[in-house]
Amino acid sequence: SLFTIKRDIFPKVDMGQMVIVTNYPGASSEDVEQKVTHLIEDELKSISGIKEYRSESFDNTSIIEVVLSPDLESFEQRNVKQEIRDTVNQVKDLPQEISDRPLITEIKTANEPVLEVGVASDSMPYPQLRMIAKKIERILKSIPGVAKIERIGYLNPEIKIELHPEKMKVMQISTPEVIEAIQARNIQSTAGVIDSYKTEKNIVTLAQFKTPKEVEEVVLRSTFEGPLIKVRDIATVSEGFEKEEQLSR
Repeated sequence: SLFTIKRDIFPKVDMGQMVIVTNYPGASSEDVEQKVTHLIEDELKSISGIKEYRSESFDNTSIIEVVLSPDLESFEQRNVKQEIRDTVNQVKDLPQEISDRPLITEIKTANEPVLEVGVASDSMPYPQLRMIAKKIERILKSIPGVAKIERIGYLNPEIKIELHPEKMKVMQISTPEVIEAIQARNIQSTAGVIDSYKTEKNIVTLAQFKTPKEVEEVVLRSTFEGPLIKVRDIATVSEGFEKEEQLSR
């Protein structure tokens, strides 16, 4: 047995806990609590086998931690977990702004990271540092046995549009006009299906911005009487990264 028994440096242990995370973009913590957290909590009350649950409501995010009863057998625990998933996924009356279903994860020791790698520099610019981090990520993903990699401190690329009030006043362009024109142009969606005698084809609109130049060329106003007004005429467009909200040391 000494040579054949299974040995783990990090044994897999089920902690009997689940976490439910729901993203509600643009909502205050009060709205998140009233319109998301309370709705999910009300549904969880009907499930037997739950010892307790704790919730936190932040701006944009609801987090509910569910603790199962320690008296449950393993097969009962699996049934309760599946019932929690089914119940949460069937919650009605969630706000329309919530496009993704709540994310439900189990707390297990197997999900804890076995290695953390920090990439830092005192002189290297962030874009170059980010590129190096992505290379390291690809290398780690190619190693057999690596199931998942989580990225912390990664900033997503962002195209920034700085409006010039003086130019907007001269050309009589309002901020809502600029926002509406950019949103109407920056789209990616399925428009429908074309059926013919032999084939069936999906119509997909691919018009998302990839470079600042594409944003500059968006037409804000076009009339027979006046000039063609584009974003570049009333704004400065640049490429960067989203605002840093989490610092790692």
